[in-house]
Amino acid sequence: MRRSRTNEGRRALAGSAGIAVLLVLCSCQGPGAGDRDVTVPSGRPANVPSAGVTGCSGARPYADTSPWNTPIPPNPTIDPQTPTYQNTLTTTGLTLTSDVDQYTIGLYCVTPDTTPTTVTFSGYYSDYTSGTRVRHGYAPTITNLPIPTTITPPTGTDAQLVIWDQNAGIEYGFWQFAWTNGHATATNGYAIRTDTTSAGRFADGLAGRGAGLPYLAGLVRPTDIATGHIDHALAFAYPFPSHQYTYPASKTDGKGTTGTDLPEGTRLQLDPTLTTTDLTNLGLTPTAVIIAQALQRYGMYVVDNSGSAKVYLQDRTSAAWDTTTTRTILSTIPWNRFRAVGAPGRSALPPGSTAGATSGAP
Repeated sequence: MRRSRTNEGRRALAGSAGIAVLLVLCSCQGPGAGDRDVTVPSGRPANVPSAGVTGCSGARPYADTSPWNTPIPPNPTIDPQTPTYQNTLTTTGLTLTSDVDQYTIGLYCVTPDTTPTTVTFSGYYSDYTSGTRVRHGYAPTITNLPIPTTITPPTGTDAQLVIWDQNAGIEYGFWQFAWTNGHATATNGYAIRTDTTSAGRFADGLAGRGAGLPYLAGLVRPTDIATGHIDHALAFAYPFPSHQYTYPASKTDGKGTTGTDLPEGTRLQLDPTLTTTDLTNLGLTPTAVIIAQALQRYGMYVVDNSGSAKVYLQDRTSAAWDTTTTRTILSTIPWNRFRAVGAPGRSALPPGSTAGATSGAP
């Protein structure tokens, strides 16, 4: 999704980047994403159940055959653009982050006794639960959405929120969710199934985040870490995705340089030969090691543009992360240990290939 936040990463690069990087920066002007350091208010709830709210189980959303839930094979197709992508990520000067305190996804699971709430949208609401899209808008008012009045939206102007009815197998996603004079409001929203009928993507490119993918997809939750392993791919965003996209993305909000920047939908895999000892020697915490091992087995998909290079961990407002889970726990992983590989059933092809990357959004 397009946002209007300032991009600190670009400003920091302006004085020292070479001509090639400057061209990337120039192509990214206009609406974009930029994470800002903000003061987190005190007294924010930390996974405190209330009426109609329950702790989420460790159930994995979407079908086992979803691109999110399919492991990378031992000998995947390697994208020949990998060296270019490694150089692009390295020359940004950005490190891999995982901020749980701002600009990430809030997640609340609801129970059958959750009191329905009416939400007023200023944009669109799309319902995909029947298998075909039913789009409401412009500026609809939707009733009977299971949103407890006690929840707190995440910090940041995106305010991306997921309400998950695990019993019904439905994910409700909201962009710029807020309580306005006691009433629920949002810019855009959607409903999509999370059961075995769902691939975890919007094939028509008309909902979800920048790449046309749901907010729950690729989100690391405390329940993942508690099991000692993450059984799904991760969602990844960075400042300069190209204006092309590739499966499983169905659209893009990227404005980067074709042939240099990564298309949204690109799957990156951390070097699978790195051992647990190697990861620990990088200075990774136990939580970070578990995340890194998921990046080896499942990888991460480029899902959005952002003011930082980051994977998405559940917002601390709705998750009981410990104090060691900070923004920088993954920052010592070098970009040259990642490679671009094909999504399940697809070859990894360079941008501009008609079978791989698609120009523009539908």
